[in-house]
Amino acid sequence: MKRFGLFLFTLAWAFCAPAAPAGPVRVSGVVTDASGGALVGATVVVQGAAQGVTTDNRGRFELEVPAGSVLDISYVGYEKQSVPAKTALRVVLQEEATRVDEVVVVGYGVQKKVNLTGAVSQISGDAIADKAAPNVLASLQGELPGVVVTQSSGQPGEEGFALQIRGHSSVNTISTLVLIDGVEGDLDMLNPADIESISVLKDAASASIYGSKAAAGVILVTTRQGAAERIKVNYSGSYSFTRQGRKPGRINSWEEYEITQRSNGKAVNAEMVEWLKNPNFNAMLSSSTALSYLDNTDWIRESLDTWSHMQRHAVSVSGGSSKINYMASAGYYERRGFFKYGPDDNNRFNFRVNLFSRINRHVDLSLKLTGDRAETNANALSAASVLANIYRCRTRMPVYFPQDEDPVVNPNLYAGQDGSNPIDLMKHAGTTDNVNNDVTGQVNLRLRNLVKGLRIDLTASRKYRASLNDRKTRRIIWYGRGDYEYRYSQTTPNGVQKRRDNSFTDNLRAVADYDFKLGRSHNFHLMAGAEWENYRFDRVYATKDYMPDGFYSLNFGNASSAFNSDQINTSAVMSFFGRLNWNFREKYLIEVNLRYDGSSRLAPSNRWELFPSVSGGWVVSRENFFRDRVPFVDLLKVRASWGRLGNANALGYYDYINLIETGKTVFGGTTAATNYIKTLASPAKSWEIIDVKNIGLDVALLRNRLQLTAEYYWKRNINMLSSAMGVPSLIGVGLPSANVGELKTWGWEIDLEWKDRIGKHFSYWAGFNLSDSQNELVRYEGSNVIQEGMVPLLEGYPLNTIWGYRTDGLYQQTPSAEEAILQPGGALTAAGDVRYLNRDGDPYITGGDFTPQSPGDLVLLGTSDPRYTFGIDLGFEWRGLRLSVQLQGVGKRNFLLDEGTLNPTQGSLYQAIDIHRDYWTPENPDAFMPRPVYKGGSYNYKPSDRWIQDAAYLRLKNVTLGYTIPFKANKIVRSCYIYLSGDNLWETTRTWDAFDPEAPALTSVNGWYAFYRAVTLGLNVTF
Repeated sequence: MKRFGLFLFTLAWAFCAPAAPAGPVRVSGVVTDASGGALVGATVVVQGAAQGVTTDNRGRFELEVPAGSVLDISYVGYEKQSVPAKTALRVVLQEEATRVDEVVVVGYGVQKKVNLTGAVSQISGDAIADKAAPNVLASLQGELPGVVVTQSSGQPGEEGFALQIRGHSSVNTISTLVLIDGVEGDLDMLNPADIESISVLKDAASASIYGSKAAAGVILVTTRQGAAERIKVNYSGSYSFTRQGRKPGRINSWEEYEITQRSNGKAVNAEMVEWLKNPNFNAMLSSSTALSYLDNTDWIRESLDTWSHMQRHAVSVSGGSSKINYMASAGYYERRGFFKYGPDDNNRFNFRVNLFSRINRHVDLSLKLTGDRAETNANALSAASVLANIYRCRTRMPVYFPQDEDPVVNPNLYAGQDGSNPIDLMKHAGTTDNVNNDVTGQVNLRLRNLVKGLRIDLTASRKYRASLNDRKTRRIIWYGRGDYEYRYSQTTPNGVQKRRDNSFTDNLRAVADYDFKLGRSHNFHLMAGAEWENYRFDRVYATKDYMPDGFYSLNFGNASSAFNSDQINTSAVMSFFGRLNWNFREKYLIEVNLRYDGSSRLAPSNRWELFPSVSGGWVVSRENFFRDRVPFVDLLKVRASWGRLGNANALGYYDYINLIETGKTVFGGTTAATNYIKTLASPAKSWEIIDVKNIGLDVALLRNRLQLTAEYYWKRNINMLSSAMGVPSLIGVGLPSANVGELKTWGWEIDLEWKDRIGKHFSYWAGFNLSDSQNELVRYEGSNVIQEGMVPLLEGYPLNTIWGYRTDGLYQQTPSAEEAILQPGGALTAAGDVRYLNRDGDPYITGGDFTPQSPGDLVLLGTSDPRYTFGIDLGFEWRGLRLSVQLQGVGKRNFLLDEGTLNPTQGSLYQAIDIHRDYWTPENPDAFMPRPVYKGGSYNYKPSDRWIQDAAYLRLKNVTLGYTIPFKANKIVRSCYIYLSGDNLWETTRTWDAFDPEAPALTSVNGWYAFYRAVTLGLNVTF
């Protein structure tokens, strides 16, 4: 393999090496726009050769070429020019007639944007490459309308980024189809520096060509390719200083003591408070086996770093000639978390080679090979468990066990009597290592113009993934005095868990494209193809406990604790698809798509389904009657589409037949192996089908400086799978799935952009996008019950609703027994408790029948799904100086905090945090938090308007200030760009300061990993 790769590279080098010049001519010149402004970075290439340069910051270039050469000069957004080589040149490039004439990547091809009839958004790789984001998906947040990216954690490698395009399409498993150069991939594994462009297909007209995988939208990533130019080496690197964002804080030990005493109805001992405040007094003897701790430990400061770091580096080599070109790149990413001790990091390595060869005028061959490796290292007990102890461990407990006069030395250096010591957990509880290794190979053979206008692409690819998970746990014992065992980090002694996953996806595809005209006005494009895909997943899992320290191998430990299992999933999909495009003078547009998919995951009678779409557009601005009367309108296009998409992710693996499970049970006191049917078969199950409609408007005004795109859409999942079929639970077996559900979604999008230039050197831009999505669960059997808190599924309502009570402050006096008994706390209700409002005829505060028709005193408080998502992009460039600002946010969203967060004395190991400082006492009647009740008081923290969080926010997502350092043409350095940027620097929101407004639907302090803010120094240099 190494020799073959060396041969290909040598071959590419041979082709791109220029021939010895005959009669060389030194050419110099300047490239400008129509106003005389220098075009920095314009490409100047000798036609038919690999020789070329780019212009410097003054638009100048210089190179030596063979006599009689022709130079091709190009710049993004401008018309390409070819000029004879002369000793002195001044080339003026004209702007393209319209920016909407740009080419957009669509399913199995490209189209001119002006001819699109579907809803497609596109962004260049350069727009996101320099962001201090952990992956490409995070970089897309706020960039495109209708594309919602959310985050649930700040843990490296486990940030929980989720992508949703145009709201919900199903309540079942669903994911956006991501294709990287035509091969399914993951945005979180991709090197941002490799990206040329990203297209998002949002409606059925654009996405139905992918049929059963397109229900949640499609993202098409095109990577960078080589070009006919001399060898170019590019390095891009950045180093980020990351800081913890919004997070809870701890309170002092004497404040904890006061809350605990008051929650027990006991008096506060002033002497104890003084002891706790004394920095020289941290423990005293309470019994022969225990100490009473009197410290004031800030566990956050002791356990977490305020600052950490993140870095990214990428190197690429590209070049070639008109016959062969190449691009090879390597990338590295690392992010270190905020844990002071132990593993808490994420690393990624990327490698890519793209080769292209024009064998002759009819045949092209391209080869693509990628290798990606991602590693996440964390604590064996999970970062969430460690953080729960950081926020809950008593502050009066010191980090280290204080040795007293006890002659028996404590076996553990760390204290743990008043809670699990988080620092000891970080250092000694064990490790969890997750590694994903991806290798993808693709070969494409293209046949061109065997018949005029005909192109045939034959493509084969394989994606292979090898994943491993190793978890090594160590039981930590904390002691009282001497060797008295007081607490354990886990009940099971040392153990090892190993999981190995191997999977591959093979894909064979044949696509034929044919372009032709009828007369001078009718333009046709026909595309037809077939695709076969084969998938296999193989998992092996093993675990064993009672390992000796330092011997974390399955070869050791207790044999009776050993367990192993395996899992195999396979599937195959066969598809046939086609597209017809027709336009009349690029004025009237029609597109028809068909996709016919068959999957082995369904019963033979239900395997095949047709996914069609049809769309049309009218470019009003090309009409003579309009163009002559409204000259300032450069483009006015209206379009509409209808189509159907499928959700293959909701299908099981061969659950149309009864599947046999293995297990164990006890008969007569003896454990015996069993075989049983866990879930009834679903032979009638079929595809989920999503019916999608879309109308759109595209407008360009004032010489294309102002552009507007507006969309409105409707989606209806008319065949949604559900297992809640009203079958009694006494059946004793899992219920089958059936297509009995229905979900409708609707929404709109606006994308507005202004770009202009003032004088020769100053250009600026402003962009704004806003979108909204709503939904209603029309039908889902068995989902007609509400509860206090989150209700994910409820017929007739949006998904993920939040139900709770209305409140009216806190009781300032203990209510009468007759009134108290009506409140949720009953006879326990007293001064300082929450007063709940009665909203129905029943005198008691209840949820009635817990149905939408009879909700009692429960009301709909909101939904955890974001609405009115928006992004703002501002910036300017002047003489190499560039400033860009991105803001992003959500206009409407809610989430809940769990009782464990709100109730500071829910249990003996629950401690107050800084949000609890303002609690009710007779001396503090205007407090926000109710009175603390030791191991009780749950009735004060029921989901209600008092505790629900308003998660609307505006965030300063990114600010970048950069400068392109001027270099003369033909020097070693072609261009150099340095920049300073900040990410997530600021936000405004009504969410409590302890939590980020992007927090999950039900958020807890027990495991909250703060999001990060970043300041980045970066460098992009090309040689």
